[in-house]
Amino acid sequence: AQAAQRTHMETIIKQFSEHAQLDQFNAHLFKSWTLRTLSEVSSDFDRHAVRKIFKSDRMPSALLEGLTTSLFGGKFIRNDFIAKSGSGMFPARLPLLIALSASQCHFAAGEIVYEVGEFPMCMFLILSGTFSCVKDRLPYKLMGVCRYFGAAEILLGFDMR
Repeated sequence: AQAAQRTHMETIIKQFSEHAQLDQFNAHLFKSWTLRTLSEVSSDFDRHAVRKIFKSDRMPSALLEGLTTSLFGGKFIRNDFIAKSGSGMFPARLPLLIALSASQCHFAAGEIVYEVGEFPMCMFLILSGTFSCVKDRLPYKLMGVCRYFGAAEILLGFDMR
């Protein structure tokens, strides 16, 4: 049973490391530390088990920082939403918890992602490519890697006009 739980934990760690695109070094550190110190984490994976790992006050700060800077190939922490907030503005674990809740989406060229006046359902952090805000069928604002949109709409109740 213990071997099965360890295998399950390795799967959990691997799935999150792939989901968050951690670099190999930080993925290895995360795996080593987790298997060594958090054997009591439930075996029900999904995001719930990883959330328990991230909420542990025993995670070394160097590992926490390494994981945070490695998320999505380093693009996540450089995103304007996170970078402009400043490291003192949010708990150190917040980027990990956001990444845990994030879903990666790929959009085709010309695909409508959000329309003015729609009720915002999520925030978009641009990890690759370019997003164009279009008004009256003409692009009026271009956003690329490390930019975001949808935050004001969600946090402040605005629409993108």
